[in-house]
Amino acid sequence: MEKTLLKGGSLSATYRCSDSNGWFIRKEIDSTNSREFGFERWMSQLKILQRYELLFPGLFPKLRDWGVAENGICYMDLEAGWSTQTAFDFLMTNPSEEEVTELFHRIVDSVAVLH
Repeated sequence: MEKTLLKGGSLSATYRCSDSNGWFIRKEIDSTNSREFGFERWMSQLKILQRYELLFPGLFPKLRDWGVAENGICYMDLEAGWSTQTAFDFLMTNPSEEEVTELFHRIVDSVAVLH
């Protein structure tokens, strides 16, 4: 597996990874050190992602895999859409009024689903 460190908090690491199935994001945390602020937070994020995947399909990154490696490092793998961009980045490209309107409606539709 190919891994490139992206960022992470003081207790975690986030990587851009690739394997035979393509690119994905991996979040890792040590399950033995700083459990209260590291592992417990990671576990909470995992539970939220699992719940959101069921409640709001298609709105949040899909969880590919999760588990504990032999060295005690817990990981979760998320699908990554490398061809996507943030709304801010999109707006910085000077899109047409019609494209901005479409973006606005997509955001409103997503918020309506969450509400």
